[in-house]
Amino acid sequence: MSNHVYLRPDVYFEPLFNKWFMWPYLMSPATAAMNLVNQHMRSMKSFVANAKIHAKSVKAKSMTGSSLMNLPLSQVDDVKQLVAKSRDQYGDLFELVDAICELDKMLLSEAKGMSLEPLYEKIPDPLRGLVELCYDLNNQPSFRLIESLFYKTSYYKECAQSVCLGRLHSSERKFVLSTPRFADDDHLHLNIPLNHPFVNTLFSMRDVPQELDDIAAQFETLDIEGSLSFEELFTTTPPKKTAKPVEQGKVEIDYLGHAGLMVRTASATVMVDPVLAYMNDEEVNKVTFDDLPDSIDCVMVTHTHMDHLCIETLLQLKHKIKQIAVPKSNSGMLADPSMKLMLNALGFSNVVEVEDLDTFDHEDITITAMPFLGEHADVNIRSKSAWLIESKGKKIMAAADSSNIDPYLYKRLNDLYGDVDVLFIGMECTGGPLRWLYGALLTSPVSSEVNESRRFNGSDYKAASSIAAAFNAKSVYVYALGIEPWFGYFMGISYNEDDEQLVQSKMLVDECHSKGIPAKQLQGREHWVFS
Repeated sequence: MSNHVYLRPDVYFEPLFNKWFMWPYLMSPATAAMNLVNQHMRSMKSFVANAKIHAKSVKAKSMTGSSLMNLPLSQVDDVKQLVAKSRDQYGDLFELVDAICELDKMLLSEAKGMSLEPLYEKIPDPLRGLVELCYDLNNQPSFRLIESLFYKTSYYKECAQSVCLGRLHSSERKFVLSTPRFADDDHLHLNIPLNHPFVNTLFSMRDVPQELDDIAAQFETLDIEGSLSFEELFTTTPPKKTAKPVEQGKVEIDYLGHAGLMVRTASATVMVDPVLAYMNDEEVNKVTFDDLPDSIDCVMVTHTHMDHLCIETLLQLKHKIKQIAVPKSNSGMLADPSMKLMLNALGFSNVVEVEDLDTFDHEDITITAMPFLGEHADVNIRSKSAWLIESKGKKIMAAADSSNIDPYLYKRLNDLYGDVDVLFIGMECTGGPLRWLYGALLTSPVSSEVNESRRFNGSDYKAASSIAAAFNAKSVYVYALGIEPWFGYFMGISYNEDDEQLVQSKMLVDECHSKGIPAKQLQGREHWVFS
């Protein structure tokens, strides 16, 4: 008798690196090493030494999204063991971090504009054959990592990857960036790399059932931690698929939550920055995996931040995705790792890198990569792109966290591409300081003044209004604020009504309304149809 089962819609997935939630800077080998040594180890040692302070302080609402570890006192020994394991098993990553810092200091002290060739002999051993030394045109020295080669060395720790599975009984999940995950009675850890074929099989079961006996046999071959029974992950009930075919001649847009968008016609489906919610017993207005079509022609990623390049969601959509388009990075620059190399390492073979203003088609949808400024604390990050999506005479701009630092840019773009019908723009106008995201990558300290001055700011009211005006936007929607409560686990934001982001975005919405322009601050599910 057949016993076909599906993956339950309330099963949630956390990709892990050395028990920590896998975000993009834990994929690239050099940035993973820097974060392990300079962030994870410091946090874990702090918890071991001050567990009571962590446990008490993390309960305060104001500490949401902080570096405090959210673990009970009973897990101090687990953290001690993880500290020891990190040192014992990944000692070469500690040596790599020391080598990067040493190389940086050596170049600053010895590279004074003369030929760099004699300095190759002084490259620290862990980096030999893996870097190129260089100057910029002002004779400022630097180095380029040969990043693709790093993935072929022992510095790429595929063995540190694992899959964490649990069932989501409410929208509450612990903030993922501050706390390692340990297997327990409510979770299973599969100690397999994230590109393992079983990962794709597992998540395709959200749509296509498998024999329970076959799945059980595969589980028996895996190294598993945790006491959650694997049978609890599956159900015989088919998913409640809600996606309907798009009528000929129409364009449909779905807001997926946070910065996620889906644009569909009768012949093609494309997505931008998908971050999807999970279904559970709560009646909330959110888009889940059950709401998606069977095939996605292209996913476009705006930039490397984890709320836009979401490994957790992309791996669960892998069996549906025909192509992923990503902006090119500053090849080999430590702070700007290649998204293409990350996704290739995760098993995506269909990744294309695009330059600013590259245009490509998927059936009757035309996509153009548009440059955007801001939100990266003035670090030289090239891998960021807004996306202009055109179909049936409609133009949709997914502007991500753009800010109007240089208004002439948007005037030039409007001269080339014309007005837009729908503008989606982020307004995280009081973003975190420089060290919040890039602190682990810094090889020398920065002053508090510099740290506070250089922030991850998107548009405020004035900047967003001017971008909308530059494109003569016929409708304007504020997104990517992190206000959906079910995304708090990665955003770490707890807003009050008078917080500047909400005040500024309301000013934009009110201004648009005063001009007769449809506008809204988005939260949860939204749907638009254009003929």
